[in-house]
Amino acid sequence: MTDIWPFSPLLGCNEEIEFKTEVMASRTSEQRLRQRAAPRVFLTYQSRLEDKDYSKAKILARMNGMEKWHVPNWGEATHIIGTVSSGWNYIPFDTAHGDYRVGSPVLLWSSPEDFVVRTITGIAPTYLAISGTLGSTFSSPHVMPVRLASTPDGVQADRSALISDVSARFQCHDGKDLSAYYASPYPFYQGVEVMVDRPWLVEAVSEQMIRATNYIDNGYGLVSIDETKIYTDLSQTLVFMEERPHAVYKRKLWLHSLYGRQKSFWLPSFANDFPLQANISAGAVAINVHSVGPSGYYINKEVMLERLDGTRYFRKIVNATSGANHIDTLQLSAALGAAVTVGEMRYISVIQKTRLAADIATFDHRYIAHSIVTIPTLGVPA
Repeated sequence: MTDIWPFSPLLGCNEEIEFKTEVMASRTSEQRLRQRAAPRVFLTYQSRLEDKDYSKAKILARMNGMEKWHVPNWGEATHIIGTVSSGWNYIPFDTAHGDYRVGSPVLLWSSPEDFVVRTITGIAPTYLAISGTLGSTFSSPHVMPVRLASTPDGVQADRSALISDVSARFQCHDGKDLSAYYASPYPFYQGVEVMVDRPWLVEAVSEQMIRATNYIDNGYGLVSIDETKIYTDLSQTLVFMEERPHAVYKRKLWLHSLYGRQKSFWLPSFANDFPLQANISAGAVAINVHSVGPSGYYINKEVMLERLDGTRYFRKIVNATSGANHIDTLQLSAALGAAVTVGEMRYISVIQKTRLAADIATFDHRYIAHSIVTIPTLGVPA
């Protein structure tokens, strides 16, 4: 029988999802090739244990070594309010917010000594059918999926007089592509998803704009600069605060749908890049904005016009002319179809084709009910 790691982690545990993508770049574009059927998942837990639990942890670590064992995914745990009876052969809760699989284990947990592991035999929206009965009655337990994992770096412990902090990084061996379960909540523009969730300013949204070049310097004469791309890279690190488990799981499914760095999406700047200076009539294709650059800068930019009521319009700027008093006129690819006043416009935001900049996304479960998701991104030509 496969052992399970039954200790609840401290806040600050994290989950890493690791894809693998080959990016083949040229001066004008890039191609991206997915190289892993399913991402790898790593769970890093630290638990604060009393002596009796620490003794159990040591025994588990010594007995299992590099063997595979069962590890609960606490980032997808659901707290069941109420009593779960011993004779039940099902577990009632909303099953849509975790990676539950028929034939895989599920954990019902109240403490490191009061838990049961059962095999899932069926999945319904409001309950899991399990093999056999629970055998024990639980009051307001947690339920969560269980993964098959190993500890390549072993189990570490820091001991003090009364408690021990035990930590381990688990590599899961039953990874699965979850993209088939993803239903996009976002609008689409030109057949591509527009990620309109504004990042939470839990941390600063960092950006970098750089043109890829080779600097050739022999140490004696002038420095030669060779441009390797005809476009400027715009990198951003997005940080989201997501509620567990439902919002965390939805963000996870979105990442699976991108296949790491392979698939692109539209990303708005979420800034008022072109402040509106005059009301827009329903049939107008020309809009007046505060000047932010030469007229040629605007042409072929894709923009999102968002009203205060949440209505969004996606358009392309096909022409622009500079005017007096720092006001430029932009010609859109099509009329909005509705009148918009200056006071009704939240912002006119530039949107850019974007992909993940790295094949690793981290879910930091640092708060009681919320997790921080850090996603580095990079603007791409297509």
